[in-house]
Amino acid sequence: MTSAKRRKTDFDLVRALREFQGVTAVSLPAGQVVAYRGHYAPGVYLLVQGTLELLMETNGGEPATRVLDARDGAVAVPDPERFHEPLPWTVSVKKPSRLLFVPRSILFHDDDVRRILESAALSRSI
Repeated sequence: MTSAKRRKTDFDLVRALREFQGVTAVSLPAGQVVAYRGHYAPGVYLLVQGTLELLMETNGGEPATRVLDARDGAVAVPDPERFHEPLPWTVSVKKPSRLLFVPRSILFHDDDVRRILESAALSRSI
């Protein structure tokens, strides 16, 4: 998918989700922790602008990081199909970021929101 098509798809996804009551746009500063390793995510965060960092441990117990940049396309954290599992990493904001937050309660009870997230051509889900 070209970057122009990806941006249009991401824009359509964000616009569709913002129509639902309870889905919130948030702007977060660098250093803000979004979710902690071993905890259940309070919902799904869709990175729209900015950069997130995931901190995890390798099998040997060594720390490892992964950087997610919205310029590479929208990304859902965690994957909408796995949000019911404890997180394997801590998620923090590396650069000031804008995200859409879809609370667990909406994911559990609103089939339309869940369908949009699951059918979306997200660039990535983590």
